[in-house]
Amino acid sequence: DDHARPGQAPGAATATEEKGFLQEEVYGTGSSLPDCTHACGACKPCNRVMVSFKCSIAEPCPMVYRCMCKGKCYPVPSS
Repeated sequence: DDHARPGQAPGAATATEEKGFLQEEVYGTGSSLPDCTHACGACKPCNRVMVSFKCSIAEPCPMVYRCMCKGKCYPVPSS
């Protein structure tokens, strides 16, 4: 379903709704990366996290950055 839920910004997804992947773990990242301050709309605090996905043992697992606020993931703003 591509529609935002009430109280959820368009384009936001909960951590478990990442299409095509199953979320395994979320890690906080260091302060040297650009911040996500405006990526989550009005939701505060908006933090950049590194997300690891489950893969079969033979495959490399992708690690991606997301902006997260109150359990919802938002795309990382492009520079």
